[in-house]
Amino acid sequence: MDDDLEVGESTRNLAAEMIDREGMENIVSTFLRLGHVRLFYCPFVDTLKKKFPFQSTLLSDLRVLNPTECLGYRDLPNAVIRLAKLFSQLQLCDKLDQLKTEAVDDQMGDGTRPPRDN
Repeated sequence: MDDDLEVGESTRNLAAEMIDREGMENIVSTFLRLGHVRLFYCPFVDTLKKKFPFQSTLLSDLRVLNPTECLGYRDLPNAVIRLAKLFSQLQLCDKLDQLKTEAVDDQMGDGTRPPRDN
């Protein structure tokens, strides 16, 4: 299982350089082959999971910015509303109904409709 863990090319190059140094072969071998990579990665990933809001819908909602992704995004109308509320500085909160209608229209269309005027 630890053989499946991957390290980057720069790490492999550094390891190759270190193997050439006297007394380092065992240390490098232990790190790369005997599970010490896992000892580094697991706590690192645990820290990332605690620190970043992976349960947030923001990253998913930002798909509305990519035309090829948003057409197939089932929650597009609600994502547009959530983003409009989240980024209140855009002053779109008084146009929520219009935004939702446009999102539904865009999803139901073929994506070739020209942009609307305000």
